[in-house]
Amino acid sequence: MENMEDSAPFISAPFHALQTLTQRICPPIEFPPESKRAQTIEDAEVDLEEDMDELKAAVHAYNVDFQRRIDAVKERGRILEEQINQERQDMELSSQQLQADFRKHFQSAFLSMEQKTLSHFARLEAHEVVTEERKVRECDADFKKFAYTTVPEIMEKLQGTITRRLDKNHETFDIENAKIQKREKKTLGALETNEKKTESSFNVERQRRTIKFQEREEDFHHVMRVDNRDMERKQSNQIEILVSLQHQLHEESKVRQKEDLDILDKLAASFHQLQSSILKNLGEE
Repeated sequence: MENMEDSAPFISAPFHALQTLTQRICPPIEFPPESKRAQTIEDAEVDLEEDMDELKAAVHAYNVDFQRRIDAVKERGRILEEQINQERQDMELSSQQLQADFRKHFQSAFLSMEQKTLSHFARLEAHEVVTEERKVRECDADFKKFAYTTVPEIMEKLQGTITRRLDKNHETFDIENAKIQKREKKTLGALETNEKKTESSFNVERQRRTIKFQEREEDFHHVMRVDNRDMERKQSNQIEILVSLQHQLHEESKVRQKEDLDILDKLAASFHQLQSSILKNLGEE
């Protein structure tokens, strides 16, 4: 109830303001002038006071119901808090139990895995390691026999064959080298002859192209003079067209500006008439 009474001023504050505004609008007058609306105003004041009483009663009932809802929400919050605390305690107990079970199962699994690992390594050390060591010793003996006995014998057998092949290849290389030198001399002579012929041909072709370029340059100058005159005529025609279009645009802008000013004047006159009619109607009321 104390909370309800504390919240009542905030809810009923607009109605006090409305009552104050009504008092300001209708101040007490010792000698009220005679008017046709005096009785209507008095009746409206009486109705307003009755409505204010009803509104205050409704606000009081709303405050009581609002406080009842607040109390119910607080009660539900308290119950929910108790339930959450109980669930949290249950969850902590279950978590502790789960951790204990996990540690127990993990310890048993770790011990089992440790025993299996130790037995596996013991089996490997007893059987497979011995077998692999024997294989390593055999491989070492075979490698020593291959490296120090078999390979030298093969190298001695192949050394004579390789020496004969090298001598034969040296003779073949000398013969081929002599042929290549003769071919190189012949190729160099032909290259010098071709260079001389090519140089003379380039000189003749250079002179011919120089004369041809001079003739083409004279033709180009003639064509450029003719094209420049045509371009001047085209540019002058385009400039005249642009000047006429600019003049036409200026005339169109003047006409459009005049039309816009007429429309604005009409709108201003319409707004003035509308404002006058509104003020006139308000004055009649």
